[in-house]
Amino acid sequence: MDSYGVKYTNCPVLKNSKVGTSVVICSEESGTRTIIHCKGTLTELTHGQFKERINLDNYSWIHFEGRNENQITHILQDIQEYNIKFASESDSLLGQPNYKQRKLPISIEVEKRIESISVLLPFADVAFIGKDYAMMKGARDCLHAAQIFCQQLEKGTVVICPWGEHGAAFGIAGSHQLTKVDPHPPVKIVSSLGAGDTFNAAVIHALTRNMEIEESVRFGCKVAGAKIGICGFRNLLQAIEN
Repeated sequence: MDSYGVKYTNCPVLKNSKVGTSVVICSEESGTRTIIHCKGTLTELTHGQFKERINLDNYSWIHFEGRNENQITHILQDIQEYNIKFASESDSLLGQPNYKQRKLPISIEVEKRIESISVLLPFADVAFIGKDYAMMKGARDCLHAAQIFCQQLEKGTVVICPWGEHGAAFGIAGSHQLTKVDPHPPVKIVSSLGAGDTFNAAVIHALTRNMEIEESVRFGCKVAGAKIGICGFRNLLQAIEN
């Protein structure tokens, strides 16, 4: 964690718990992976733990994976109330995507085929809609997925639908414009493990640096493409530059 610059000082320490264990089997031929996971006894993050340890003033963006919806919903409500306190009445923000109007934007990824995580999406300023979840909701491809969720979510929500080797699509709820972004495949696929999280992180990184949405999604596809061309993450920056 330290070598990658990942901070974990706010993470709760739980005694008498066994962490989950995952075994990842990667195909040398295709770069695809199979994950065998044993959950262990480690509990999910609770609303109380988040409230006790996280000072929202210290952050410029908060991202959630779609899981543990009973607790995450309460956390999202707290952040929503925080944003209301700092809501701007400036005319310059009118018509801008919701994330640009928030002091603390929220992004949420829904990926797994679990119906109950749908309750998290109304809180999202930026929604990452995974392929499996989108197909569960009837999507045929990434453009269709973006269309479906742009019709369902609050006006101004950015909807981003990554679709693996087919690239990604995005739109803004309330707008009828959808955009398809091409993939950025490497010369050789080595490992797809972590490509989705890499895509999300790259897009968020770009948005927080005021890059336009299309440019940010293109950057996400480029970084994710570089990731699947290497094993692990340590040489990712070098892979992107190449």
